[in-house]
Amino acid sequence: MLAFAVWIRPRMRHSSGCYLAALAAADFLFLLLHLVFELQSAWGVPTLNVPVVCEAFPVFFLALQYLSPLLVLAFTIERSVLTLTHAKNICTMF
Repeated sequence: MLAFAVWIRPRMRHSSGCYLAALAAADFLFLLLHLVFELQSAWGVPTLNVPVVCEAFPVFFLALQYLSPLLVLAFTIERSVLTLTHAKNICTMF
């Protein structure tokens, strides 16, 4: 959560800062949901026994689980496109 607090500042709002803030928030939320899941499955604490929460929890848990690799992929593609277009502009300058 500290990384989210650092990268969300207004002066740090470039694409890398937004990416790192989103990744930090997604990972933090995933860890919180994983804690709830472990309490329910491994320790037997009834945390997901509410009717709507029981059905909605797997949707959010799996979405956050896949969000981190998707954010890494999106940032890699964004940086690759930026590098290729910048290299193309440098080559046409001469």
